Amino acid sequence: MALVGTINSGNSLNFKNKLINGNFDFWQRNTSGTPAAIWAYVSADRWGGHHDGTAGTYSRSTNVPDSASTYSMRMTGTSGGGGAYLDQRVEASEMREIIAKGAVTVSGWIRRVGGPTA
Repeated sequence: MALVGTINSGNSLNFKNKLINGNFDFWQRNTSGTPAAIWAYVSADRWGGHHDGTAGTYSRSTNVPDSASTYSMRMTGTSGGGGAYLDQRVEASEMREIIAKGAVTVSGWIRRVGGPTA
């Protein structure tokens, strides 16, 4: 069986996505939740997060950047709350490859509603 490269500029297999469920397609646990711990899975599969200080909610949204996406992650904090974090723990075998290459590119779509103090 031959490996097939990506469609990106002839760089065979250099653009493999290391994040699992990076497009927020799978929500087997919940479609909404409030983390009870510093870091917890409460929403989309393989994604976790927390809020500093006060609680916030993570939920599935249909507000997406383009027709290739069905869902996005909505993070809603409370008034006067601290920072909000969304993260994914990358598998150790994937990290070895990233470290060996010495560089990583992260791209995505972020939309903010409200002013800088909202």
